[in-house]
Amino acid sequence: MGFSVLGAASNHGVLMVGGFLGTLISLERAMVMKQKAWLLVPLLSGLSILLLLFLEWPNVGVSLLFLASLGLTAIMYIQSIKHPVVYQYIMTVGAVSWMLGNFMLLYSGFVPAAVPWWMGFILFTIVGERLELSKFLPTPKLAKNVLVWLLGLFFIGMLLPFHGSGNWLMGVSVILISFWLLHFDMAKIAFKKANQFKYIGIGLRVGYVWLTINGIVLFFLENHSYHYDLYLHTFFLGFTFSMIWAHAPIILPLVLSIKQNPYHPILRIG
Repeated sequence: MGFSVLGAASNHGVLMVGGFLGTLISLERAMVMKQKAWLLVPLLSGLSILLLLFLEWPNVGVSLLFLASLGLTAIMYIQSIKHPVVYQYIMTVGAVSWMLGNFMLLYSGFVPAAVPWWMGFILFTIVGERLELSKFLPTPKLAKNVLVWLLGLFFIGMLLPFHGSGNWLMGVSVILISFWLLHFDMAKIAFKKANQFKYIGIGLRVGYVWLTINGIVLFFLENHSYHYDLYLHTFFLGFTFSMIWAHAPIILPLVLSIKQNPYHPILRIG
C-alpha cells in the first residue's frame, strides 16, 4: 500500500473526513441505538486519529476507518429497516459511500481515488438529515422524487471516470441539489426567525451557496490549475463546515447528552 503519513498537514483530509467527521456522524447514529455496543463504531474511527497522527501506523489506521464505515453501514441498515423512509435510505447510501471510499484508500493508497466517495458520504448524510428535520414541511411529492433522482445522478457520477463525464455529472447534480435545498429546506423558514433559528438558517443557506460553488468548480473549472484544491475545499471546508456550525446547537446536546442549549447570541450572524 502506497499510503504513508508524513504529518497532519499532508494527510489532513484523511484525518478530517474519517477521524473527525466519520467519528462525529457515527457517534450521532450510535447514540440512538438501544445496544450501546454500537458505540464501538465511533471508537474505532476515533482511534484511527491516534494511529495516523501520532503513531504513524497508516495501514492500521485506515483499516480501522474501513471497519468503522462497515459498522456505520450496519447501523444505518438496521435503522432503515426499523424506519423505512426515504431519508434513512439516503443516509444509508452515505454510509456505503464512506465504506467504498475507505476501501479505495486501503486498496490503492491513493487519496484522490477515495475523495468522490467521501464527498458522497457527507452529501448523502447531510441531505438525509435535512429531509428528516424537514419532514413536516408540506414539500410536494414530485419535489422529493426529483431530489432522489438528483442524488442518483450524483452517485452515477461517482462511478464514472472523474476527469470528464464523472465530474460533469457530479457538478450538475450538486448545483441542482443546492438549488433544491435553498428552495425547499426549512432553512428558508428559520432564516426569517430570530436568535438560534436565524443562526441555523443563515448557516445552512451559506452552506448551500458553497455547494453551488462546488458544482460550478466541478463542471466548469476542470482545466483550472487549482481545480483539485478548489473542488476539495469548496465542499469540505465551505459546505461541510457551514453545516457543522449550523447543526451544532442541535447535534451537540444529543451527542453529549446535555440539556443545556449551547447557543449564545454571540454566534448570531446579521
